[in-house]
Amino acid sequence: EPEIKRGMVEPGDLFLLCSDGLTDMVSEQEILDCLVRDESLETRGCSLVERANRNGGKDNITVVLGEVPA
Repeated sequence: EPEIKRGMVEPGDLFLLCSDGLTDMVSEQEILDCLVRDESLETRGCSLVERANRNGGKDNITVVLGEVPA
């Protein structure tokens, strides 16, 4: 089942949509550490996929990042 959340967003909020191919291979702390870096969304997304692959990449890995403009 899809998870749907509603709420207010603010400038700078960052959203991560991903498959279990990421979350099964990379810890929440590692994901957070990557997301708070001062890098482009593309670079952070690629880093997450690369990390999941380095950790075994046992499933399809999907990462989509979206940021609310300031």
